Amino acid sequence: MPLIVEGGRIPPRWAQEGACRNGGGACGTPTEHLNIALINNMPDAALEDTELQFFDLLDEASGDLPIYLKLYSLTGIPRTDRGQRHLNSFYYSLDELWQTQFDGVIVTGTEPRQPNLRDEPYWKVLADVFDWAERNTVSAILSCLAAHASVLHSDGIPVTACPTNSLAYLISPRKTAIRYLSARQSVCVSPLPME
Repeated sequence: MPLIVEGGRIPPRWAQEGACRNGGGACGTPTEHLNIALINNMPDAALEDTELQFFDLLDEASGDLPIYLKLYSLTGIPRTDRGQRHLNSFYYSLDELWQTQFDGVIVTGTEPRQPNLRDEPYWKVLADVFDWAERNTVSAILSCLAAHASVLHSDGIPVTACPTNSLAYLISPRKTAIRYLSARQSVCVSPLPME
């Protein structure tokens, strides 16, 4: 079943593949479907590639179940004119997100510019997204820096530097075990002692 992007805001690279349909058409919405929000915060150089990766993944995983997708991005992330034009053309405002419930949300990360994530210009909005997701979605997928930020926000565990190609284990205060492989990355979650 093709992925259906709400409001016809289909990024050109995905439209060229011909695998995406315009949402909100005359056919109506099938009764059984998933509503997913993709909050894509990747830097401009990876913005459209990240869209394609998640579009392909959702399209392949959906089987016969239609997936209605809405695109969002955090405010406060540095953008070039081209990147901002892309967001303006294909993404919805976060103001609309706060009033909406979804079956799931996918939140990508971005490149940190500050040693402490709480000092990033987008931190408050990102923390609000995590709180919103807890109340308004059934499931969340957190990619890259979004996963680190969520652990910091919900459990107060900071991101620290660690050796590359290392394996870290994290047990959060909520007793959620996370196995994390850091391959050629300079940031990983601090491991906590197991009980």
